[in-house]
Amino acid sequence: MRTRVVKISNVSEGIKQRMPTKPILLVLDDGDHREQLEALAGSRIWFSPGSFIIFTEHFIGFSDQVVDSLQGHPLALKVLSRFLYEKSINVWEGELDELRTYPDVEIQQKLRPSFDGLDFNRKRIFLVIAVSFIGENKDFVASVLGKENSFAYADMEVLVNKSLITISRDDNSLQMHDLIRSMARCIT
Repeated sequence: MRTRVVKISNVSEGIKQRMPTKPILLVLDDGDHREQLEALAGSRIWFSPGSFIIFTEHFIGFSDQVVDSLQGHPLALKVLSRFLYEKSINVWEGELDELRTYPDVEIQQKLRPSFDGLDFNRKRIFLVIAVSFIGENKDFVASVLGKENSFAYADMEVLVNKSLITISRDDNSLQMHDLIRSMARCIT
């Protein structure tokens, strides 16, 4: 990768003129004032497709907190990032506080098709697992569910494939993303 440092007298105009031609990596260090950010990266049309813009310090701290709150769930991150784009730090802070208390409705709606695509029996199994068996060993859960369902392992595999549950490699326990579990609570 070739690195080139460009000196520009008027930052905003220089970026607008030079950056749309090639993908770039722009690192904005310690940019915690909206005016600074707007002057340096005011619009995505200023940059060529494939460019990466990284904000350090203040915004990065909030970005990390958002990712942690969403537990890295890609679809949830995509939905929330579209909402936070071009918003002030105050909006980010408020959204983060609200997200910790009330999961975002749009995120829940995006996760819902995975559940809606299940047949009646697998929907019921998913809800039973969400309410009663998170953290339990999958063999134990299969034995309990197997009393009324001889396809318990197959059903759990379908739920794994739809990313509704995961099975821990450490102890074979059933796990569920907090956002998915919240969706299950709303359904029940």
